[in-house]
Amino acid sequence: MKLFGYLAILLFLLAAALAAFGVSHWIGLLLVAAVVSGALWVSQHSVLKAFAFTVWVIAFVVASLNYPKLFGVWFGFDLGLLIVPLIQIIMFGM
Repeated sequence: MKLFGYLAILLFLLAAALAAFGVSHWIGLLLVAAVVSGALWVSQHSVLKAFAFTVWVIAFVVASLNYPKLFGVWFGFDLGLLIVPLIQIIMFGM
C-alpha cells in the first residue's frame, strides 16, 4: 500500500526536477503517472478511501490536459457532443 504513495512522491519530484532543468517532453507523462499512483494509494488507504473518486477525477483531468487528443474522439464518435447532455444530467441531479 505504501509503495504507491512513495512512487507518487518520487514521480512528482522527478517531474519537478525535469521542469527545473527545462526538459519538458517527459513532464506530462510523469505527472499523469504520479497522480494515478497517488489515486491507487488513496484507494487502498483505510482513512482516505472516501476521497478516491476525487483523486481519480484529478488523474483524468491531468491526463486530458496533457494529452487532449486521446479524449477527443473514441471509436469514431466525437466526445464533444456529450458535453451538453452530460451537463444537463449533472444539473438535474443537483
